[in-house]
Order: sequence, then structure tokens, then C-alpha cells
Amino acid sequence: MTSASFVIPAREWPVSRNRDVKKYVAFGDSLFKGFLLLALLCITTTTGANEILARQNYILNCQGCHLPDASGSEGNVPKMNDFVGYFLHVPGGREFIVQVPGAAGAPISDQELADVMNWMLLNFSKNELPDQFVPYDAEEIAKLRKEPLIDMHHRREELIARIRDKLGVTEY
Repeated sequence: MTSASFVIPAREWPVSRNRDVKKYVAFGDSLFKGFLLLALLCITTTTGANEILARQNYILNCQGCHLPDASGSEGNVPKMNDFVGYFLHVPGGREFIVQVPGAAGAPISDQELADVMNWMLLNFSKNELPDQFVPYDAEEIAKLRKEPLIDMHHRREELIARIRDKLGVTEY
């Protein structure tokens, strides 16, 4: 008896198969790049979302009195544009702008208020901020909200005098 041997002739992959393999490799590469792009967008979108939410919270909780451009109304509502950043130069000023009733009593979370305060300062009074500006965080806001202002108008006048003495600012 002879043993039968089967020989399968060697053959090359068809051209279309090579293209399919290349397509899968290209697809995998594209998929990886897509996931990477998605991850970057999520990080950017989260940051952008905080800014958008901060602006919306300003519109809902502050703009009614301080107006869209933060100009306030003379004699009734203090302006914040081109000024509110000066408060962060004097002792007690940083606390004051969070403890005013409209901010401290806003129906938003501590993190949302921190985002609003930072957004406001950077959008309405960036040039007036100290060089070493430290953004507010939720922990600081929570602490300051527990210490409401008793006499807001008197406290504001004290701080304005400190700003005038320290920085020479006379328009507010």
C-alpha cells in the first residue's frame, strides 16, 4: 500500500485580498485616531460646557440687575465691568464679591457659583485682576456662603476706599 500524499499547491493571495487587508489596517488606524479625537473633544467640550453653563447662570441669576455687559445701573446696582477684579487686590474683597446676597443666595451649586465668579472676572474685568489671580473653587465658595454679609453697602464702601488708597482707582 502506498500512502497518499496530498499536496496543496502554493498560491498567492489574490490582489483583492491584499486590498481587503490594507482596508482593515487603515480602518483600525482610523478608528484609533477617531477614538483619540473623541477623547480630546470630550475634554474640550467639558471645559467649554462649564463656560457655557457659567454664562447661562450669569444670565439667569445676575444679568437681570447687572445687565448683559455687567454695567449695572448708576446709583442702584454696581457695575462689574472693568472694575470687579479690583476687589481681589484688597483684603476682604475676594470674600465680598461672593458674599453679596445675589451671589451667596443664588440657587446654584457651589461649583456652579465658582464657575460663574471665575467667568465673570475673566470676561468682564480681566485687566483689573491681580497678576497672581487664583480662580475660585467649590470649597472656597461653600465656606464663604456660610458667612453672609450683614451690611453690604457699608462693607462695599470700605473696600472701595481700600481700592482707591492702594490702586488709585477713582472711577467705580
